[in-house]
Amino acid sequence: MTDQIVVPDAVVDEVANKSMKDRRFDLCNRKLAGMISGNYIVELTTPNRLTNEDYDFEWAWVVNNCPASMANSGKNRGEMVLLAHARLIQKQGRDVVAMIDDQDAIRLANKAGIPSFTTVDLFEESVLHGLITSRPQLKRLYSLVANQDDGLLSFHLTGLTNAF
Repeated sequence: MTDQIVVPDAVVDEVANKSMKDRRFDLCNRKLAGMISGNYIVELTTPNRLTNEDYDFEWAWVVNNCPASMANSGKNRGEMVLLAHARLIQKQGRDVVAMIDDQDAIRLANKAGIPSFTTVDLFEESVLHGLITSRPQLKRLYSLVANQDDGLLSFHLTGLTNAF
């Protein structure tokens, strides 16, 4: 069991930048900022270059082991920073589980020994534990999330269609 929820600063920056370009991200940006300022989520700060050798080592591992498609795209910076932090935290003896939807990043997490789950997994667990109690509720909640995330599959393409 993890003792806190953390999010890399690269993800916070990505949400903030997207909210300036796309109104769909306004609410997410405000909620994320509120959760960080309320100490419900901890923002991981990426160390300045050459000031944290342990982090630099993990960052180098991520860069050297990620597929070219990840390394060459700024859109994957959040996942890459997440994995570098996760490796560092794991080496400190703490439990780490990463929420990742990008398939390349999931494969890299597996290679790094970082357990992960997806948004779809989260919804499946919510159904399993009775937090979501009907197919219409599931579809409505998933649609709310999917409409804010360009990377999620549409509901009918997920295994969630068989949840009830």
